[in-house]
Amino acid sequence: MTAWVGMQIHRRLEDRLLANVVSILTPFTAFLLAETVRASGVLAVVVAGLFMSQIGPRVIRAGARRQGESFWSLTAFLLNGALFVLVGLELPSAVRGLSSVGLATGLLAVAAVSAVVVGIRFLFLFVTTYAIRLIGRRPEQRLRRVSNRARVVSGVAGFRGAVSLAAALAVPEILASGALFPGRDMIIFVTSGVIVVTLVIQGPLLPAVVRWARLPHDKSVDEERQLAETTATEEALTALPGLADDLGADQEATDGTHAGAAHALRNRTRD
Repeated sequence: MTAWVGMQIHRRLEDRLLANVVSILTPFTAFLLAETVRASGVLAVVVAGLFMSQIGPRVIRAGARRQGESFWSLTAFLLNGALFVLVGLELPSAVRGLSSVGLATGLLAVAAVSAVVVGIRFLFLFVTTYAIRLIGRRPEQRLRRVSNRARVVSGVAGFRGAVSLAAALAVPEILASGALFPGRDMIIFVTSGVIVVTLVIQGPLLPAVVRWARLPHDKSVDEERQLAETTATEEALTALPGLADDLGADQEATDGTHAGAAHALRNRTRD
């Protein structure tokens, strides 16, 4: 609901600074509202982010998106670093809070949870793919298919990180009743262990898996750029006569500009 309200505000905003202020306030608002009703603020922020990532490009204006991408790339880097610093501060305390038996149990839990997390990711990637193939047999659906090797790459690339850390650190140390939250040290220890396992084991394996997969060259960026250039040229050709009249441009200069743009458009379309 918070993300939907944010998108409605974006539809009415022209100023890119105000639009980015709304983008910044939206996740904070989602978190505070969720915590107010005793729901998970972290999950509320994740859901709001997913909603905005899908709807935002259709609603937020290009100038605001360009400015926002620069801001959020730096912000995400700093927040990820801050989360790992917080875990570095919390983890020694969590380890001290575990007995020798609890530490052994925690290491076993790290191994088990890591296996489950990786296994479920692979299961989801393959089961949903073949389920969709059984249900949807449209020609356009066939064009979206990727190889099993590509799915293996997606499975190995599933590192744990910021969201898992934030969820673990959001567990309160003391309940509203004044009692200590049971198992908080174990939660932080296991979460940190799973993150380390995925980064230390899956991370070095990923380049080798990508080479093994022999993925085809991704042409989507080039195709999007060509589409943008073609559309811009077509719009320019359409607007050229009116713009020339408004500026009182020489007809010969206008015709030359039109011929040059049309020639470039034909070459781009041919390519």
